[in-house]
Amino acid sequence: MRHNRIQIFLENAKWLSPIVGSRFKAYFYLISLKIFKDYEALGRIGANSFRFRHSDYSSLREILVQKEYDFLSQDVKSGKIQNFLDCGGHIGLPGLWFLQHNKDLEIFSIEANKKIMIY
Repeated sequence: MRHNRIQIFLENAKWLSPIVGSRFKAYFYLISLKIFKDYEALGRIGANSFRFRHSDYSSLREILVQKEYDFLSQDVKSGKIQNFLDCGGHIGLPGLWFLQHNKDLEIFSIEANKKIMIY
């Protein structure tokens, strides 16, 4: 069981490293996010930075690692999709993903909790 947990930790650090800047930072953030539930880690997508907490971890993986929105990338890059409405914006990851593919895209993010969405 212990070996499996270490392996999962190392795999998570591997995909998180490019987002947080280094493997060492990924180790630090993974441990801090586990210990301190309100700990905010700093990530980066292209030129855009964002903060995330333990509760945002699954969204981060779905959008940036599992590439949940990649099926839209050609339409976004070509300008076929010109605006994006994100209801329940949380920390703005979908909007940041869209901006990575087309910096001229208009993005509207709606999030009721002001403390969650920071950018």
